[in-house]
Amino acid sequence: MSLVQVVPAEARGFQRRPAGLVSRLLANAIDLTVAIVITVAIYAGWAGFKFLRRGADFTFPTVSLFVAITVLLIVLAAFFTVAWTTSGRTYGDRVLGLRVQLRDGRPIGLVRSLLRAVLCVHFPLLILWAAISRDRRSVQDLLVGTSVVYDWGPPGRATSDDPVGMAVDVAAPVADEPRERQPEPVGGVDGQR
Repeated sequence: MSLVQVVPAEARGFQRRPAGLVSRLLANAIDLTVAIVITVAIYAGWAGFKFLRRGADFTFPTVSLFVAITVLLIVLAAFFTVAWTTSGRTYGDRVLGLRVQLRDGRPIGLVRSLLRAVLCVHFPLLILWAAISRDRRSVQDLLVGTSVVYDWGPPGRATSDDPVGMAVDVAAPVADEPRERQPEPVGGVDGQR
């Protein structure tokens, strides 16, 4: 089996350890930026639809601050829920090498993802508890039973021969291919005619 190390050498000592507050805050800042872009795209789509319907009488729709913030919070909660359910990471988590998982390393599932997303969106300051928590868990993590760890590897649990998930099989053996294969000479290239 041919393995390629996917975890940078500098990060291997942190692999699967609880993530710190600064990393989590930076990941959340990236995710908030993504949610803002998605919300603006929704507004642009709505304005484009109105333009197509009204033509020359078109004016940009006005949105109150309350509605804009409400839509942003819904988008952010949906973004978190989908990301944590499917891969355990949001875009910001992926950039910073973080993964949200259950305490035993399993994926958190839809219900916990949704509950955690709602708590994170409505009570964002509860993440600060991770700064003083011995195991770096926020209040959201404590309530839902999750933890955030450094994880640069691919999704899924580590195998017994790769306990920290630092290697990926890039060339699985083919059943019909002999193990020891000698290269065949190519006419005109290897000095043969």
